[in-house]
Amino acid sequence: MPRLNRRVLKITARHLKGVIQRRKKVRDELLSVVDEKDSLIGTAPRTEVHSSEKWHRGVHVFIFDNEGRVLLQVRSSNKDKYPNTYDCSASGHVGAGDTYEETIKREIKEELGISRIKVQPILKLRMSYGKNDNTVAVLFKATYSGKFKIDKEEVSSAKFVPISKVKEMIKTQKDKFSFWTLEFLKWYFDMPSAVHELPL
Repeated sequence: MPRLNRRVLKITARHLKGVIQRRKKVRDELLSVVDEKDSLIGTAPRTEVHSSEKWHRGVHVFIFDNEGRVLLQVRSSNKDKYPNTYDCSASGHVGAGDTYEETIKREIKEELGISRIKVQPILKLRMSYGKNDNTVAVLFKATYSGKFKIDKEEVSSAKFVPISKVKEMIKTQKDKFSFWTLEFLKWYFDMPSAVHELPL
């Protein structure tokens, strides 16, 4: 086998091993388990939470640029839920012992490579995202017009989209959004949504 091909195979093998290890770490991640009013009950592994009806915490953010466009990412094709659909600018689960704000800042850094950004909570909600995915979440808002670098294992692409186009897509192309993103956008634009608001 040519030396170059062996080198490529070694690099590919290391990459796959890293992906497998990261996915195992995600599956084993301890999450905060809460009740429907966000009172902490305890902790549980992510796999246990997503195979039961336990409520857990999540975070999301809409990042706007100076032109008022919103940054939407396209979920990776390897996602088990809503692959290849538009998602919030960044999202994540709140790990045991973590706060909403520190979690969303970490997700922004991991998914978009943005390390310095001010975030503002605009909504706390309770909503079922699907089977065995009951979430109490905080939606944040931020402004940023600089460069970003996506994590290609989590995100297929990301771009700033004009608000007028987003509103048109909500009306005519709902299936292009993940369920939660669609509902958050509808709430943000004062449209009827499945969002159940909780006190911030």
